[in-house]
Amino acid sequence: MIINCKYCNHNYDITDKTLLDERIEMTKGERRAILRLIYFQCPNCGEIKPAMLDDKKSLYYAKRKLEAKTESVKRKHEERFANVRKKLIDEWQGGSFELAGVIHTFELNPDEEIKHQ
Repeated sequence: MIINCKYCNHNYDITDKTLLDERIEMTKGERRAILRLIYFQCPNCGEIKPAMLDDKKSLYYAKRKLEAKTESVKRKHEERFANVRKKLIDEWQGGSFELAGVIHTFELNPDEEIKHQ
């Protein structure tokens, strides 16, 4: 899969050097939360592009999904996992977080296309 950096227009592959995750403190108005951010980082300009956002609840359902012994239980946890992640994205859209001393605004469009090669 190829990611296109919207800032420098560089195309790059997803690797362990460009797909990263960090524990962050997200703020939005008076609210704060410790979350797990999975993001892409452009190797050319260093700009970050959020990919996923998790909290304790979404990580719980992810684990339950992996441990499920039947397909019906797995589907149930997958649905809950997806719903929690969608809610997190909606809830924290426009929030701010710090990575490597730089303040970023959380913007994630889950429908945005990633190029497959």
